[in-house]
Amino acid sequence: MIKKYGVIVETKIQSPLIWECTPMIYEDAQKKRKEIQDWPFVIRVAIFEMKYVDGNKNLIPEGED
Repeated sequence: MIKKYGVIVETKIQSPLIWECTPMIYEDAQKKRKEIQDWPFVIRVAIFEMKYVDGNKNLIPEGED
């Protein structure tokens, strides 16, 4: 499986930020989202899929699951 997912979190004191910046498989991203969503200071949380557009290709995994 390709590690190409991450988690974005918006809290009561910060605008949305990439919380998990290490690429994860989808199942790990789901677990992290479920863990974070119940924290009292979290407003919203989402899983995103990384896709290379420009810059250093080594930062974003290529391929499909």
